[in-house]
Amino acid sequence: MTELMHRVQAGSRRLWVLGAAGLLVALFLAFAVGRISAGSSGGVASRMLGLPDPALERANKTAQELQSRLAALEVARQVDQAASAQLAAAQDGLQAKIEEQAQELTFYRNIVSPGDSAAGLNILRVQVLAGVKPQNYRLRIMLIQAPKPAAEISGGLTIRLEGVRAGHAVSLPIVFGGSSAHSEIPYSFKAFQELSASFDVPADVKPARLQIEARTRGAPTVLRHSALWKVDAG
Repeated sequence: MTELMHRVQAGSRRLWVLGAAGLLVALFLAFAVGRISAGSSGGVASRMLGLPDPALERANKTAQELQSRLAALEVARQVDQAASAQLAAAQDGLQAKIEEQAQELTFYRNIVSPGDSAAGLNILRVQVLAGVKPQNYRLRIMLIQAPKPAAEISGGLTIRLEGVRAGHAVSLPIVFGGSSAHSEIPYSFKAFQELSASFDVPADVKPARLQIEARTRGAPTVLRHSALWKVDAG
C-alpha cells in the first residue's frame, strides 16, 4: 500500500513537470509567432516596451527630407521672382532710355536739318515739368531758326492756359515768376535757344492746353503754336 502511494505521487509529479514544460513550450511558440508577425505589430510592441518605432522613425526621416526639398524649392522660386522683377525693371529702364535717346536724336536732327519747317522762327519743343510746390510748374520751350540761321533774332513769348473752371472753358494769361512777375518770356538767339520759366496754375482750374504766341522784332507776322497739357517727370 505504501509502495502504491509512492508510485501515485511520483506519477503526479511527472505529470506536473510535463504540464509545466508544455506550458513553457506554448509560451515560446507564441513568442516566436509574435516575432514573425512583427511587421504588423512591431510598432505596438515597441511602444509598449518603450523602444523606438522603426516605421515611425522612417516616416519622420522622410517628412524631414520632403520639408527640406520644399524649403529649397521655395527659395528657388523667390530667387526666380526677384530675377524676373529685376529683368523687367531693366527692360523698362532700357526702353525708356531708348525712347529718350530717340527723342534727343530727332530733336538735334531738327536743329541741324529742320526739313519741312517754315522758314524763320520755329517752336521745336514745349515741355511742362512739376515745380517745387503744388500747382507750381516749370515751362521749357526750345526755339530754332529754320532752315538756316541768317542773323540773330529777338522778341518775346506770351502764353495762355486753356482749361476748365467750374464746368466752363477758360483762357488765362500765364504770369511767370522770378524777381518780378511778367507775362512775356524774352528770347534772343541765332541758331537755337531753350527758354525756362516757372508759373502757377489756379487750384480750381483743370489745364487742357497751352497757346503760345512768339513775336519777333521786325517781323510782320506772329508765330502761333498750340501744345496739349502734359506734365513730364523731368
